Amino acid sequence: MNPSTSRSTSSFTSDSNRLSRASGSSYKTTNVTRLKQDQQARNKEPDDIDYENESSDEELGRQSYDLFGNESYASVLIRREAVAVLDNPELLMMHAQSRNDSIPSTRLHFLKLLSGRIPTETQKIEASEHRLAQLKQRAKKRDLAEAGMVETDAGSSSRGGGAAI
Repeated sequence: MNPSTSRSTSSFTSDSNRLSRASGSSYKTTNVTRLKQDQQARNKEPDDIDYENESSDEELGRQSYDLFGNESYASVLIRREAVAVLDNPELLMMHAQSRNDSIPSTRLHFLKLLSGRIPTETQKIEASEHRLAQLKQRAKKRDLAEAGMVETDAGSSSRGGGAAI
């Protein structure tokens, strides 16, 4: 027997053992990595030991938290409407017109609704009275300007179509 052949045979077996060990460890790390990825995807701690013992059905039964928290259905509808109005400028302008309010103020109103600060009835009444007082002031100013008692700005136009000078 040639010593070089015996060496090559022994080196072949040791190489194959290394390959089998390496493939076994890579399988194990792949399996562990997949488990950690699964835990991360489920928003769990990747190193949690009790994870294998828990069932996902048990976790679902314990949770009483839904997508919107524990909000009432009415508040969810209010927030959905606020999102729709804030997303569409035409709807925002329409609501501003119906509220007799400015667009920025209407936007602020819907942002408050979206954040969950729903105004009370007294706050609604106070805001409505404030808007009504502003409208009355504007109407009074316009009537005085039409009567010629108050000068208007050079850039504004009167009802006749010409600029007031």
